[in-house]
Amino acid sequence: QKRSWFSRLIMSTPQMRRLGPVLLRQLASEPGQRLLWAGWYDPSQITPEQEALFREPFTVEGWDVALWRLSQADAPGDLDGQLGGLDLPVLVVAGQEDGVVPVEQSERLAAQLPDAELVMVPMCGHAVQEECPEELASAVTDWLAE
Repeated sequence: QKRSWFSRLIMSTPQMRRLGPVLLRQLASEPGQRLLWAGWYDPSQITPEQEALFREPFTVEGWDVALWRLSQADAPGDLDGQLGGLDLPVLVVAGQEDGVVPVEQSERLAAQLPDAELVMVPMCGHAVQEECPEELASAVTDWLAE
């Protein structure tokens, strides 16, 4: 949804152009860790390699400014009522324990698409491709075989 005129005004002030990236730098520390954990059903299964890959973008010069500029953009328009026009099969895969996107949203998305199949991966969070890669590969392989 579009930001209010007031929100756009505040986000574009010189002060926020300076403070925004500073605030986002917090993602490189403990708040970022919480964000990573929120994407998993079982965060204890996150390997040191996966954590290192999560942190790698924070080492790129200017990542904070780029993310701030991205966050200033308006959200895309509402898709309600527009998905029915898609004329192609779609596979929607979601973790049954997704703590980032509510399961109801994945169900709603699949219901709005005319030719969609929904696969809910049990005991899996938001990062299905990371936490449950075998289940994801199986779902995609089975769907493609059909």
